[in-house]
Amino acid sequence: MPPITRSFLTKVVVAMAFVVVLICGLVVLNQREFTTNNFEYGISTQLEGVVYKTPVPHLVINLGADQHGGRLFKTVLLVGQGKAGAARAIEHIENRLGQSIDGRQIVLNGYLIYGDGKTLFQIMDSKNINPVMSSNTMEAQSAMIDMGESSMSGEVIDPKCYFGVMKPGEGKAHRSCAIRCIAGGIPPLFHVSNSSEYYILMGQNFEPINQHVLGLVGDQIKLSGKVMLMNDWKVLVVSKNELADLAKAKTIERNLLAMGEGMTVCGDMNSGN
Repeated sequence: MPPITRSFLTKVVVAMAFVVVLICGLVVLNQREFTTNNFEYGISTQLEGVVYKTPVPHLVINLGADQHGGRLFKTVLLVGQGKAGAARAIEHIENRLGQSIDGRQIVLNGYLIYGDGKTLFQIMDSKNINPVMSSNTMEAQSAMIDMGESSMSGEVIDPKCYFGVMKPGEGKAHRSCAIRCIAGGIPPLFHVSNSSEYYILMGQNFEPINQHVLGLVGDQIKLSGKVMLMNDWKVLVVSKNELADLAKAKTIERNLLAMGEGMTVCGDMNSGN
């Protein structure tokens, strides 16, 4: 190879190597870090508290008193195994005990899921455990306090995956999994953008709205509604009509994007689209 060609190619290779290293460094620096959320699967934990089945299944744990003598409570959202809510597991427990556990103090076995100051609890297979009705008494509260109206931007997520089971547990990459979890009864949450604010989503009569948010999962949207405080959780009460309008707009947006990329979009055959 002529010296002038060899010198030119050497400079090109060195320059390309430098550019590749620089690009790799920029990619690494711009990667989002994994969350510190955890799912203690296989590590059995016992929790004692008062069970409430509404507005979503949860366990209220007495943490004692604060410095002013006020009662402190921890609210733990209950979920079932796999992509299922806790309703069926609670039903099995009630059938075994022969009585309702709503508002009763009970000892449950399961696996902790936690992160960002929030805690969930996956109830163990109720066929293989014997829940214990506690002989202790505890004054728990699950009443909600009206915090007024608010509007916020963020994303509908399923809390079981987000707080430890999956990483990442949000965004378009996680959409299909989150849809199945929410459709299975796991209560949907609204994660406010660039914050540690999470809201349990409920209908205007505090009814579940799982089926109404499925078309919005994984997208950045804006929601408005009444904010309620339930111990250390916030609830956002939203209109089903607003959710339907948002879902319709998002569907049109995704269809237009797909058409722009030359993809074929299949409509809902039942709707005739």
